[in-house]
Amino acid sequence: MALGMTTFLMLVVTGVAVLYVREMRISRLGYDEIIAYSNAQGAFEYAMLKIRNHSDGFQDSVSQEDSDGKEFFTLSTPRSAQFETQYTIQSISTNYTFDIPAQSHLILPLFISDAPLLDTGLPSKDPRFGTGTQNTSDLSVSGVRSDQQWIIMAVDSVTQAPLGLAGSGNIRSTSQGMIRHRDSDCYDVNGNQIPCSGQTQEELVYFWDEKKTVRDFLQKVDHPYLMMYNAESTPTQVQIQSRDPFTLPNYSVEARSGYKNTLQIFKFSEDKSKYYDLLKYGVSNIN
Repeated sequence: MALGMTTFLMLVVTGVAVLYVREMRISRLGYDEIIAYSNAQGAFEYAMLKIRNHSDGFQDSVSQEDSDGKEFFTLSTPRSAQFETQYTIQSISTNYTFDIPAQSHLILPLFISDAPLLDTGLPSKDPRFGTGTQNTSDLSVSGVRSDQQWIIMAVDSVTQAPLGLAGSGNIRSTSQGMIRHRDSDCYDVNGNQIPCSGQTQEELVYFWDEKKTVRDFLQKVDHPYLMMYNAESTPTQVQIQSRDPFTLPNYSVEARSGYKNTLQIFKFSEDKSKYYDLLKYGVSNIN
């Protein structure tokens, strides 16, 4: 009888111990999931802050070993130090194939954000506000019909006046396009030339064209955008390559944090083509 009672008590104690261990594991897993979620959310929000503070074409990655990773992604709990936390922002390329639907535009930024690094030797970028950009170079666009027009819209690096380089067919760095300049002279009622200041005057407006290669144009402008229109009734495909990268219309952000069996991931992507579409209304010599 005593042996049977002892055996019964041992089974009860063992069962309780198993349940306790199981509950502890569940509690620890839930605790780890909360830490992972907080870490991943912090990494995601930090990545979005950097995107907000920089120009199109901002690309960056941070792991726990980087200086800002240690600063922002590690919580005050000792266990959080064991978690691996990182984020990646992808927004640029040097080789990409684009499908242009029928009766539609392709509008592509030919520059990227050149945000400085936080510390020498570390890949992570400075999160503070900055608008610096770097233009692409050695541009090559193939698959363009010989009669298909394109234009690169930008602003002059010195005067900040809008400029457009127009051409047709495939594009190389040595391809020549045409820049149409607008100028004017103003005269008073006596025929004397005066500054164009808005007073009573006669204004003579004239236009003149200048040939320039794509390479030379990109070296002298800021924020260049390639615009191309597919006037056909069927889709077309073009391949764009360059030495220095260009900005993709789509960018994506992935932030993750995990430890052992716990992993939390935040993902976000956006197509900025809808914003670039506004540029086409300021172009007069392309459909």
